[in-house]
Amino acid sequence: MIFDVSHLGAAGVAHVLELATRPLLATHSSARALHDHHRNLTDDQLRGVAATGGVVCVNFFPGFLAEAEEDRTLEKLVDHIDLVASVAGIDHVGIGPDFLREVLLDVTPPCAEDLDLDDIDPLVTLPGLDGPAGLPLVTAGLVRRGHTETGIGKILGGNVHRLFRRGTGARPMTSATGTIPAAGRPAAADPAPVTGAEFEGNVKLGSMLADLEELVLCE
Repeated sequence: MIFDVSHLGAAGVAHVLELATRPLLATHSSARALHDHHRNLTDDQLRGVAATGGVVCVNFFPGFLAEAEEDRTLEKLVDHIDLVASVAGIDHVGIGPDFLREVLLDVTPPCAEDLDLDDIDPLVTLPGLDGPAGLPLVTAGLVRRGHTETGIGKILGGNVHRLFRRGTGARPMTSATGTIPAAGRPAAADPAPVTGAEFEGNVKLGSMLADLEELVLCE
């Protein structure tokens, strides 16, 4: 198990840091030194997560990056990545995009009009970063700041990959014939293929559940 501190308050983070004996993860938290929002982590908290061997993944959510709308830019996102790297170390920073827009548009019933989070519109995204297709923009921003290829690899997933290997015992690579199981654990058997009839039934069931959810939430 890997413990995530991103949704904890200050007291909760402090308590976890006090008790932690294994690496911690902040899956989507930015730097409080750059924007004083309660969802962001202070420098001391950044150093604390790093001291466990953990990783802080910088959140892309615009409202957590800057107060003024005009400052919610790709460059500000890279500022947060740079600060976490400078405080916690390049081996302890990652990215945690938190692409809320695509999730909320998919799961929110049409009758729900007020989606504000702390007076922040969760459907607003950084320019060009409304989904995974925009991630090369982050890479380009890191290159412009002078990050090395090795450092960029760590930021874009290498550090989290290392943490998962260490925290779960999973091996880093796959074999030519399939997934290499964790030490002492047999590989799971491949699931049986889904038949056409089963697939069609699952689609119908999913549609019925979606209609029921909308009915319950909107009436």
